[in-house]
Amino acid sequence: MPPRRSSTRFLPLLLALAIPLGAQEPRDSAAAPELAPGGAVRALTTIGGAAEEGLRDAQLRGRAPVDGFLVRSPSSLAADRGNGVWIVAPEATFAWNSAIPFSINDGALWAARGLSGLVMTGVQAQAGPVRLVLAPEMSYTENGAFDDILPYDWGPEQRARYRAPWQSGTHSIDLPVRPGGGERRRIHPGQSSLTVRAGAVALGAATENQWWGPGVRNAVLLGGQAAGIPHLFLRTARPLSTPLGRVEARWIAGGLRESEWFNTDASDDWRSLSAAAVVLTPVDGVSLGVARSVYSGADGGAGVLKNGADVLLRWRGAGDTLAARPFEQMTSLFGRMVLPADGAEAYAEWVRYRLPGSVRELMERPEHTQGYTVGMQWLRPAPGGSVRLQAEHTYLEKSPSYRALPTGSYYASAAVPQGYTHEGQVIGSPVGPGASGQWLGVDWLGRGARAGIFAGRIRWANDALYDKPAPNAAFRGHDVTLLAGLRGAADVGGARVSAEWTAGKRWNYLFQGYAFDWNQRENAVNVVNHTLRLQVSAAPGRSAGRAP
Repeated sequence: MPPRRSSTRFLPLLLALAIPLGAQEPRDSAAAPELAPGGAVRALTTIGGAAEEGLRDAQLRGRAPVDGFLVRSPSSLAADRGNGVWIVAPEATFAWNSAIPFSINDGALWAARGLSGLVMTGVQAQAGPVRLVLAPEMSYTENGAFDDILPYDWGPEQRARYRAPWQSGTHSIDLPVRPGGGERRRIHPGQSSLTVRAGAVALGAATENQWWGPGVRNAVLLGGQAAGIPHLFLRTARPLSTPLGRVEARWIAGGLRESEWFNTDASDDWRSLSAAAVVLTPVDGVSLGVARSVYSGADGGAGVLKNGADVLLRWRGAGDTLAARPFEQMTSLFGRMVLPADGAEAYAEWVRYRLPGSVRELMERPEHTQGYTVGMQWLRPAPGGSVRLQAEHTYLEKSPSYRALPTGSYYASAAVPQGYTHEGQVIGSPVGPGASGQWLGVDWLGRGARAGIFAGRIRWANDALYDKPAPNAAFRGHDVTLLAGLRGAADVGGARVSAEWTAGKRWNYLFQGYAFDWNQRENAVNVVNHTLRLQVSAAPGRSAGRAP
């Protein structure tokens, strides 16, 4: 066996790219801060980044508009600052897991066991109505092995493909337990985009991440769990005034690629994703939205483009495995209310992955195949700054109507075997297929600093527990993670340095519970995992730390 290469050889390059250039000027909003004299460096407001967090906090304080936030991407949040060429301010994220992979909303990073890292930088340029962003991402993961805690009866094929045996049939999904074997280095197109504005409309192509919905940690349709999807887009360039209020709209046609471990058939590596969203802001602080996504098999890039209008054309027959071109769909209704005078917001998203077949069915079982996210934030003055409370609940498990009507499971599919994934990761909520999760966080926000505690719970793939592993006594435990931790951040010059430590215990890992009665419930494979996370990016506006 060749000697194991040390992951520390990768650190100097990551650290060098992570050093922000110059100092940041204080400003009243968190959107795309400029760095260095003369504005030679400009930051992107990336999904899950410090600038995005600062922008949301500024909305709670009434210092930033809510328009454009519920359906967003780095290119749509970018400010128009005239013609020129700039360096994209570097961002770097590092993660370390002690026992098993734990990767939440970190895009292309995919934090496996051991050390992982992701660095993004590049250039952006604007000439009149055309803006080009080239912001590739370089990722690394040590990807340490943990074969000794995988189920003992997984066969050679499951171990070679890192795929659970219950991920088949209605629960089929391309969701490996780890990204292959051994160290892994990749270069991704990252947060790149080409945008052309034509009046009130913008169109172009991108590989950047999207976030659709009001959630802080969970977006059911499109979120930050996987690498950005290559796609074409058409969207409103600014909110449009109508008699009902301000309206924003977006359509994308993209390609989802399966991971290299799903199967050996290269003819079905790609799926098409067609999605659209409309957001109405009837009054300041209130936003209401509807979104829908349709995904199906595609024959390469040509097939992806051919299926681009599916979100408008395909409505009946989702999940039909006998259809000439099987597809799946999800439809979402969401809303957000921001009350700056109270430093508070409340939001909700309600989703169905099967549309009702009739009015009677909708009236009798409106909850059929539903999923939802509800949450709130509250920001109040405190000594030296303010205190922020966050709470969120996401539920994507089967509804009780499965007893009377045919159903599947969120993100998994028999009709589209790779499911709602891109390169082996779910493109929606990080809780994953047929799962649920809760989150609670409390932070003190000061001027250029933040410190807090948090706790959460995730019940993984719970739909599959009842349908697939039941005949074997080794698969009778709910796979549940309980986690808690500390997090903090500080502005150092023009950089925001964020750190987070998470301690989690995962009971019945991969459903490995051997109990036959309640008194034996601890007879299971339980895993304690510690996660350290460090992020370096451009600091958000100084106002993010002031009390309202």
